[in-house]
Amino acid sequence: MFMAVALSLSGSTPAQAQNNVRKELRQVAAALTDEVKIQGGDSISVGHFTGRRVLKSGSGPGFALILQQELEACGMKISPTSMFEAKGDYQEQLDEETKLLAISLTTRLLKKNKALKEWESQIHGETEAATAFGLTIGLEPTASLPERSKEIEKGIKEPPVPYIKDAFVSHAESSPFGMTIVVKQPDGSFAPVKAELKDNLAFTPLKRDDKYRVRLFNRAEYAVGVTLTIDGLNVFVFHEFRTPDGKPLPVFPELVIEPKSQVDIPGWLINPKRIDPFQLVSYPDAATLPLADDPGVITARFVPCWKKDEKPPLIVPPGRRSMSRTGRGSPEAAKLELVERVFGDFLCSISVRYQR
Repeated sequence: MFMAVALSLSGSTPAQAQNNVRKELRQVAAALTDEVKIQGGDSISVGHFTGRRVLKSGSGPGFALILQQELEACGMKISPTSMFEAKGDYQEQLDEETKLLAISLTTRLLKKNKALKEWESQIHGETEAATAFGLTIGLEPTASLPERSKEIEKGIKEPPVPYIKDAFVSHAESSPFGMTIVVKQPDGSFAPVKAELKDNLAFTPLKRDDKYRVRLFNRAEYAVGVTLTIDGLNVFVFHEFRTPDGKPLPVFPELVIEPKSQVDIPGWLINPKRIDPFQLVSYPDAATLPLADDPGVITARFVPCWKKDEKPPLIVPPGRRSMSRTGRGSPEAAKLELVERVFGDFLCSISVRYQR
């Protein structure tokens, strides 16, 4: 398979969302480390982060994994048998100062299941909300930030009914963007899995040991960048990509889908020559992945993108601001190219739940 993945040339990017989350959880990790040391400990386990039940927002593993990484960076040992545990929950909240929607994240420290202390964090951004709550929603790019924020808040409280046609899922019938889940068959081919509507949410039934791919559609006249997350985890979360001078990438790349095309994302994107397939595995076989107890959620966020020497597509207004779960299958060969693109504003997100 050949696929282009892009680094941003603009100041504000969908990949920056991961940095916003990491920035907040880095502070929480430092505070947790200090408190555990005061209590005489040197290790901690990271438990569940749960979201709104009505949305079945199973993106907690994304928060848990970043917190675990930041705790390790602070020198803490991660041990499932530790007497200390960090866990929490998240919900939407209106920022008092900006009047824009934010994610309110509460992290609690427990010692032998007894609560010791908790920390409140606010995480801002449209793409952050799309991932955290597994939204299927379209946004008007010419709308103001407050208008877009209200639309996202409405989408959280009253999820709009997604457009479903057999295996194809989109936020609207007229949308040029869509998603289909395809599953590996006994003969080695991949077949689409019919999506179902449950509680105004799109579900795709998957079974233990299924290997699947996420097929993304771009029927627009312009290229798009896509941020793809599985249970809140970016598909580049395990990546080994480097800049041309050999340094680690400062943010996760984006997937690039050219105009009037589709692409299958077969797994976690590790390096230019390797992918680890998406495969439903039991928790003991997913040792590197945090636990979660909600349905799984696959979310794709679409933004326009273009080369630095090209004019932005007309969709981008001038002057705008810059159980079972999915684990890692055996590595497979891939051919990924790292390119540079400019990214525009968040256009839409599409989410499909799957039963763990």
